[in-house]
Order: sequence, then structure tokens, then C-alpha cells
Amino acid sequence: MMKKVKLGYRLQQLKQMVIKDYDHIWDCCCDHGYLGLAILQKLDSKDIKCTVHFVDVIQSLIIQLRQTLERFHSNESNANNIQWQVSCQDASSIKLEKNQTHLVIIAGVGGEKTIQLIQGIINNNEDVDFELLLCPVHQNYLLREFLIQQKFGLIKEKIVRENNRYYELLHVSMSARLNLSLVGSEQWDYSRQNDRDYLELIISHFEQKTKAPQKRTFEILEAYRILKTGLSIR
Repeated sequence: MMKKVKLGYRLQQLKQMVIKDYDHIWDCCCDHGYLGLAILQKLDSKDIKCTVHFVDVIQSLIIQLRQTLERFHSNESNANNIQWQVSCQDASSIKLEKNQTHLVIIAGVGGEKTIQLIQGIINNNEDVDFELLLCPVHQNYLLREFLIQQKFGLIKEKIVRENNRYYELLHVSMSARLNLSLVGSEQWDYSRQNDRDYLELIISHFEQKTKAPQKRTFEILEAYRILKTGLSIR
């Protein structure tokens, strides 16, 4: 039996956001597969049918991950219908089976790359409803803007801090009824020091960028300044 997978705080928080049961969970850009492995172990205690997919473009990682899974979590010997698949491919090309429930996890890449992957998934899977669990390393504003344009709504969002870096965790779907905000909404609690520090860091970052501004620097900076004003008077 495989030892319980130890996750860092950020991945722990992502795992905790997987609350519902799904027919398929996709760990995209999975790297060493730690998050997917932890989810697989979590599902082992449930009497459900689910396939956890591990997807990455780096073949050596996929080969190593397959060996680990075959050794500690054989599909043939698993009696409770929790299965796995590994795929060496770009996550944008995955095919989602119709009339099944899907959670697609994309974490650890930038916002622009995340947008490219989601756009590919949408293009390849017309009329398939799926949920996204996202944790970009930067470019949150641009990613949120894209998700809003694609009619995604908010299920849950939160801010986490790990190793002096801040991350926004986003759980969204096209069927969710809550509007998604460009700068975040329910994730902010201005009574928390971490949240205040994170917002100040964002504003400082875009203030620095005004010295050599890109096309939308001032627009994004103003949006976060307005957010700060609103949070400060709550």
C-alpha cells in the first residue's frame, strides 16, 4: 500500500475544494501527480465510481507516474471502481465524455497558459458541461476576464499563502449562478492580515508597471484600487 501522499499547503487547499463526486477528475499539467494521487487516496474510502486522469506533456514524468500507480494502485485489483488513467498529451486536447460529470484541475502554470488550455478544452468538447478548479501562478485578472467572457460562474474561490507567495484558487463552471469578479469577491476578508498584504502587493506590482506601462496596466491598477476602497469601508 502506498504511503499517504504529503501535500504542501496550496495543494492541500485544492484537494479540500474537491467536495462533490465526479465521474472523471482530470489532473492536468500534473507534474509528479501529487495532487491526483492524494485525490485518488481520498476517493478510495468512498463507494463511488470515478476515474482520475493524470495529464502532462513530459513523457518521463508520465512513465514514472504510471509505474507508481501500477505498483500501488492497480486498476485490476481495485474493487471499489476508483480507476486511473495517465496520458502524455497537451491538456488542451483532452476529450470529455458526454453525459458524464467532469472536474478539470489546472494548477501551477500562468494565467495566459491556463487560458490557452481551457480554450482548447472548450473547442474540443462542445456541448459538454464541466467544472474547472484552477490555481494560476500569476495573471489572475486576465484569467478571470477570460472565464467571464466564456460564461463561467463562481462556485468557490479562496486566497492561500505558501512560502511567502500568494495564490488564488478558483472553482468555476458554466452552470454556476454566482457572477465571477475580475478582482475576486468572496475570497477577500479584509480583517485578515494575509488578505491585506496580498492586495497591497498586487497594487504595488501594477504601480511599478506604470513606469513602463503595457496596454491595460492602468485599467487593472484602478480596478484593484477600487477593490481596496470597498474592502476598507466594510
